[in-house]
Amino acid sequence: MHGIAWTKESVNEFFDKACLTEMEKNIIKARINEKSRVEMAMKYNISLSTVDKTISRVMKKYDYCQKHSEILPKREKSIKNIYG
Repeated sequence: MHGIAWTKESVNEFFDKACLTEMEKNIIKARINEKSRVEMAMKYNISLSTVDKTISRVMKKYDYCQKHSEILPKREKSIKNIYG
């Protein structure tokens, strides 16, 4: 997920607080490693639509968790960060 300055601590904090599925965790890890949506769809054998929905769902969870965490940085909310 672009728009977030990820650190090991912030990833662990988010994973602990957000009740993510394994697919959501995989998508976050792929986004952190700058994989494209197409690469993620191919790797996990899912559609681009599913990748996009998962990213959107994860961003909503992140925004909620960020409000209740002292560790998680604020996310830049830009369309280029969503589909970059």
